[in-house]
Amino acid sequence: MKTWKLILSFAAVFLLGGAVGVFTSVGIAHQRFLAPPAPEQMAKDITRRFKSELGLTPGQVNRITPILIRTSKELSDTQRQMTQRMQEIFDATNPEISADFTPEQKKKFEEMESKRRNFVRGP
Repeated sequence: MKTWKLILSFAAVFLLGGAVGVFTSVGIAHQRFLAPPAPEQMAKDITRRFKSELGLTPGQVNRITPILIRTSKELSDTQRQMTQRMQEIFDATNPEISADFTPEQKKKFEEMESKRRNFVRGP
């Protein structure tokens, strides 16, 4: 009897560890693959790609790096502004969309919106 309890305990710990791993992986994947890279990282990635595919000289790399950093910062700012504007649009139209919903539908809609906001915001 004690052997079964031990086996079940190990199985429960194993499953719990797997669940924690899945949730952690989802959070990391969201940060790594869905969140935009930092401007400096974006500039480094583009520089590396240009260097390898175009065969840039060190002098060319030095001259374009400040341009790529500036451009990456502009792109990041634009994306941040666009995300904020999209949220403003959702906030303005959601009451209009949900006006004809039943109380249960409104509650579910609010939950859906909360999940969407959290997904966009990230973990």
